[in-house]
Amino acid sequence: MMRKLFENTTGIATGSDMCLRHLANLSLQLAAFKGEGLTDDRCWIKKCHFPLCLPFQPQHDSDIAVICTRNPFDVSPSFFYIMWTQTHNIKFKEDLTKEPIWAYWKDFQARCAQMWNQWHAYWIARAEEGNIPVYFFRFEDVLADKKNEMEKLMKFIAGVDGGIEGTVLEERVNEVCG
Repeated sequence: MMRKLFENTTGIATGSDMCLRHLANLSLQLAAFKGEGLTDDRCWIKKCHFPLCLPFQPQHDSDIAVICTRNPFDVSPSFFYIMWTQTHNIKFKEDLTKEPIWAYWKDFQARCAQMWNQWHAYWIARAEEGNIPVYFFRFEDVLADKKNEMEKLMKFIAGVDGGIEGTVLEERVNEVCG
């Protein structure tokens, strides 16, 4: 969601760290993420799940990082469905906590908990090192107040200490989020 708000506010297409070999990534491009699948320098901003990468993905490199966190009770089921269906919009009719899915879901959830812990530890350490600016935000906060969260993100990316009042950036945020 924040990625689409960013694209609509700035007019800048965002890329990704994965090519279009995977149906889930192709579906994002078809959902109007024009830079989805562009993994080179043609895109200024790229969606990434680094350090959780597949072996063939390019190494992550950035000047700043914007980290979106999400409630694990929401993200893990969503991730489970993506892995098993290779889409962003299909769910099983069966309950995850009942057979025949339960055994797979329980194992997947245990692995996810370990993976998310490692991911968060990595980015917290990067922020504490101070080598690159790192901005953390919660997905749930974007849902609750997208205009406020978008203003804070734009100030971070633009390196603005004060407000964005009276700027074109404020006007664009108001148009997109209003």
